[in-house]
Amino acid sequence: MKCFILEYLVLDYALPINSMLYIWSLSIFMATVATVIYLRLQVDESTTGHPFPPSAAIWCVCLIGILLVIVAGFSLERLDLLQIPALLSILLGFAYCAQGLLEKKIRHIFSAFGWWLGAAILFRQDSINGLLYFALFILLFTVVPTFSSMIKRRRELNRAMQGLDAQETVRP
Repeated sequence: MKCFILEYLVLDYALPINSMLYIWSLSIFMATVATVIYLRLQVDESTTGHPFPPSAAIWCVCLIGILLVIVAGFSLERLDLLQIPALLSILLGFAYCAQGLLEKKIRHIFSAFGWWLGAAILFRQDSINGLLYFALFILLFTVVPTFSSMIKRRRELNRAMQGLDAQETVRP
């Protein structure tokens, strides 16, 4: 989301910044690192005994697709720079949808729709305003549901802790 907002600002204010180097490549690198750490945690926490859980395969395929789109995007000069994030968004949407279907988690499927709607906006918009609209869809469909599920989980943990505290006060 921040990449799209920063890219909008760079383009809107005509800042002399190489956004591909300083915004997109760093963000894609950090997203890759975060995904590798996430997959490593999933492998460590896996109860199935598989050294490579299915969700890891989904995100590895997505990463390969992202790399192919980036290489093709910069190799083909006909491709508009706003189309590259749109294509990446489609891939990320498929990965979120596949993970949501696999894990039966609606928030991942909901997030996929946000990525797809954002991609549709980027394909339809000829102006840089599409970047802001895209960021809004990611915020609404990915960040808000994830944040709300974190709040829900925290409340459940607090209730459980209060229940344990109540049991301890009753015991002699």
